Amino acid sequence: MGVRRRRAAFNPEESVPVWPQPRAVTTGSGTAVVTPRDGLLVHSSGCCAPLLAEAIERYLRIILWVPASGALPYLRVRTPGGRSDARPPELCDAGGDPASFVELRIVVSEAEESPLQLGVDESYSLSLSDSGGTLTAPSVWGALRGLETFAQLVQWDGDRYVLCGLPLTVSDRPRFAWRGLLIDTARHYLPLPSLLAMLDAMAALKLNTLHWHLTDAHAFPLRLDGTNTARLAAGALHPSHVYTAADLRAVVAAARLRGVRVVPELDMPGHTASWGLAAPELVVACPARVAADAEGVEHGVNKVALHPLREEVHQVVAALLAELAAIFPDDFFHLGGDEVDAECWLSDEEVKAWAGQAARRRPRLPWKVQPHPNPDPDPDPEPEPDPHPDPDLNPYPEPLPGAATGALHEQSGRRAGPSRQAASAVGRGPRDGRVAARGSNGRCVARLAS
Repeated sequence: MGVRRRRAAFNPEESVPVWPQPRAVTTGSGTAVVTPRDGLLVHSSGCCAPLLAEAIERYLRIILWVPASGALPYLRVRTPGGRSDARPPELCDAGGDPASFVELRIVVSEAEESPLQLGVDESYSLSLSDSGGTLTAPSVWGALRGLETFAQLVQWDGDRYVLCGLPLTVSDRPRFAWRGLLIDTARHYLPLPSLLAMLDAMAALKLNTLHWHLTDAHAFPLRLDGTNTARLAAGALHPSHVYTAADLRAVVAAARLRGVRVVPELDMPGHTASWGLAAPELVVACPARVAADAEGVEHGVNKVALHPLREEVHQVVAALLAELAAIFPDDFFHLGGDEVDAECWLSDEEVKAWAGQAARRRPRLPWKVQPHPNPDPDPDPEPEPDPHPDPDLNPYPEPLPGAATGALHEQSGRRAGPSRQAASAVGRGPRDGRVAARGSNGRCVARLAS
């Protein structure tokens, strides 16, 4: 004899067809038919009229989708009922004489647009009755999230656009400030229309950060405008598989309209073989080291790294950062920093000689000392004496090139430490760490990001 299982009760937050699940929801039992008209969404007060006008036009197309017009927008559902097998479909029946929902008023509290940066306020409140509703938000970015929620609440019953569970209120804010999607167009080129469609999908999921991995060992798909940077496009997978500065700006602009930040990534100093395809003098190629990789040449090519001692390398890096920082307004700029292969660098005679001199003159670093299996029970607490006690003496045998002495810092007029710490972002990235840079008004400041 089978055991009858009681169906689990769902709380109000789980009962509404909204993704991701809102923080707080109250529902009633009423229904209404949404009246298709241009004045359905109205910007009532607050800042950012042009941005909201574009959002209203876009969401009207999503909400008032006509089934005969073709495929639904990305990641949209207009099928009434539940969202999974665990929740049997329950039709939203508006009845034979339904109320008419005619207007959603949008109220933004701020008078000026908040910068779209990490931690911006994306909260909102949505209150719907059977005749109309109000969307309130402290910032325009919260208003965009509320519009997305409203679009998800409107269902198509086969004949009409309907709202259920009225009166309905939603009070929501994101649990995570960084809700990101990473794309790697260095290894798999995506045409511009695909990137723009992906932004629509991100808006549907209320994601707010596009981490755009632009370059890697296998391709440099950027054709920029600078004299010192345009030539690097020769490292693309194919001459047609490149993004121009105008393409990058188009993605940033479309992302902003959807409340999505764009964080660019240039992987360096390792993973730069593609730079060498355009300018071999910029990299240490180490062909023997690449060929010896146990996982094959495709993985071994990651070992090719920028040459840390050449002035031209630092000039190119500084030009790239300056040009891209002017395109991408986000506070964060990702500089990779992973899998820097010391053996590849040391295969270059110039680097090997420099490193040998530096090792002899650099003070012993305690964090590099490995524990001995049988430690001395009475170790000498005194460190080895510094053979060069002059406190002003540079521990490096020769200074790094001039452009490296703070190139990542001095563009902004601010310094995060000694100039050679700036050079370390290019020349001595941590093996397992990730190096990032913070930009402000087209400027860059290097910083470590865990």
